[in-house]
Amino acid sequence: MSKPPRIRVPNLPEALSASYDRVAENYNEMIVKSKYGGPTWFFETCQSIAKPEIRVLDLACACGNVGQEIHRRNPSANLIGLDIAPKMIDQARKTNAYAKLLVHDLNMPIAAVPAQTIDLALALGCLEFVNDLEMTLKEIRRTLVAGGEFYLTLQCHNPEDLNKPAVTSSGPFQHYAYTANEARDLFSKTGFDVKTLKENTGYVASTGFATPYLFIEAVAL
Repeated sequence: MSKPPRIRVPNLPEALSASYDRVAENYNEMIVKSKYGGPTWFFETCQSIAKPEIRVLDLACACGNVGQEIHRRNPSANLIGLDIAPKMIDQARKTNAYAKLLVHDLNMPIAAVPAQTIDLALALGCLEFVNDLEMTLKEIRRTLVAGGEFYLTLQCHNPEDLNKPAVTSSGPFQHYAYTANEARDLFSKTGFDVKTLKENTGYVASTGFATPYLFIEAVAL
């Protein structure tokens, strides 16, 4: 039986923003070194990025790698990128892939994106930092049209597995993890239908630990 999970302490958005600002210029190298699996899974799974003029919301877009690849595959795609770190937004702007880029904290409503104006949303490697995931999911659902697609990753928790705790940390930040059942319940509450959910390695930590993630494809009801 696993140890009781640590108490969740809210992450401070200002500190998270400053932390990612510090690594913005080297973020591409960090992604490669950590064997980050989210983008590969997304491009292998998502077929709709080829649709003409598809409207895409890239949540926590970082330096814009995923948006740049979407734009390369479909130059007609209309991309909006959000990230908590201004220097990440500066890097993403250099890709010339996005129609709009905004500094945004996912703990807050996405006021700049009107309701039902997005066909495809993605949130890869970021929702583990969100303090109230249910609120964030509701806000993402608000932006999506009915039938819109949402691709995301969540850090994976299993109460029977010591390698999959509910809360971990990197520096001053906590990573909040979820069981598959918790994830399905949250999506049911927030207006989504889970199409696929699988567990796989999200990234390899500097210690060599293969961090388990849930890779989820959902559809807005």
